Amino acid sequence: MKNLALVFVFCLASVIPAHLAAQSFRLTANIPFAFVMDGKTMPAGEYILEAGTFARGTVMVRSEDRKLGAMAILAPVAAGPDENAAPRLTFDHYADQYFLAQISLPGASLFELNTAGEEHKAGTQQAANHHETVTVLATR
Repeated sequence: MKNLALVFVFCLASVIPAHLAAQSFRLTANIPFAFVMDGKTMPAGEYILEAGTFARGTVMVRSEDRKLGAMAILAPVAAGPDENAAPRLTFDHYADQYFLAQISLPGASLFELNTAGEEHKAGTQQAANHHETVTVLATR
């Protein structure tokens, strides 16, 4: 199943618009809570986020010690904030689960991550509970 997911990502990356190819970045962030990405629960800690180094239009999120990692497809949705702003990671929070939802790059783009399946399921199950958005600052 994991191999099938990788084949899907490579096939999808080959049809992603060319302007995403230029969107490569490397960020680090100290995420103070566990979060879900690519079906994996990632514990709180230091993470490295890299886009454009593995496959076009994807982001790889790895623990600083590189023992844990997950990948997601990026979709640009808007221009990023002012160039003087810090890079930001935005998480959707449902009950006791956090989902990495957006990456904001100053002077570049705002990206959404394709987490619809996992997040939709959690959001539907927790519909009666409060949903909030949490932002974590990152560094380049």
